Amino acid sequence: NFENKYVLDYLRNTFEYDISSEIIAKLNINYLPGIFKLYEHYTQSRDMSNAKKMKDLGLSIAQKGGQDWLDKALTILKKYMQHLTDEQLIAIYQSNKDGQGQIALACLYDRYAKKMLNFFYYSLHNDYNKAQDFVHDLFLKIIEKHHTFNNNQAVKPWIYGIASNMCKNEFRDNKVTQKYNDYV
Repeated sequence: NFENKYVLDYLRNTFEYDISSEIIAKLNINYLPGIFKLYEHYTQSRDMSNAKKMKDLGLSIAQKGGQDWLDKALTILKKYMQHLTDEQLIAIYQSNKDGQGQIALACLYDRYAKKMLNFFYYSLHNDYNKAQDFVHDLFLKIIEKHHTFNNNQAVKPWIYGIASNMCKNEFRDNKVTQKYNDYV
């Protein structure tokens, strides 16, 4: 039974936050779900120091096992990151360590892509192709300008503010182009 083995091994092997090769050698891929569950617990309880230690331990175990283990670890980590708030995800993206930032951005994309597609679709006079382009441009802007996010505000209004400004710029550019075409 996996749970009994996990509990017995836990009692025999201390889960120090030591990421030395000796500790990692004793652990295998079966520990990843439990370690990332602890990561989720610490993250939700806002104990970011212990959350980081659990994440580092899990990724170190995964790296020991090669690319397959690492892929599995990143998949598990993404599953647990889905429960984080937008603000926690953007903070993780801003720190951008161990590939975790990419997972955080992917979680934000999963949450906002469809909403932003609808926003752009209706804002840009029901032009679906342009709306899709704008969604991609929006996330490129988030990648480029993530450092401008104020951690004291919510992520959602920040994203919608960027999107709104993109639409305003589009309308202004179209107006200038129309005036030029009328002149010529």
